[in-house]
Amino acid sequence: MEIVTTDDIFTYWNTSYMASPMPTVILSLQNGRYKADPTYMHKKVPTDDEIAKMAESVTSWSGSAGPEVAWIYPIDLIYYGNRESAQKYVDLAWRDNTNEAFKSKEDFWNQIESKLTTSPYYADLWPYFWHGYDNKAK
Repeated sequence: MEIVTTDDIFTYWNTSYMASPMPTVILSLQNGRYKADPTYMHKKVPTDDEIAKMAESVTSWSGSAGPEVAWIYPIDLIYYGNRESAQKYVDLAWRDNTNEAFKSKEDFWNQIESKLTTSPYYADLWPYFWHGYDNKAK
């Protein structure tokens, strides 16, 4: 039996509660304890066309730009084990002149990485976050 939940570490992160990313985490019973399980969280890698289409729809990287912020998609991709796709998306979708919360793409990634380390699931997922599903460290 698995448990589907969300990781709330991004709540109010540079945006309102309603626009906050809430990536899905799936827990499975492992050695008598429920732990985050990348096997169940992994989703297929999006095509370059899918990534480009998502990136084209971005008008702003401002947290006050609307009901959905530009960083929900790359955070979801990271939690799906597709960090490389998240980086492609950010490269395509980045808008320098609309950033209130991020000084640069590098600052954005530094903030993401810092937030990920605060997750209660980080101990279970760190290889998956950094290396993706197919390349996770053992």
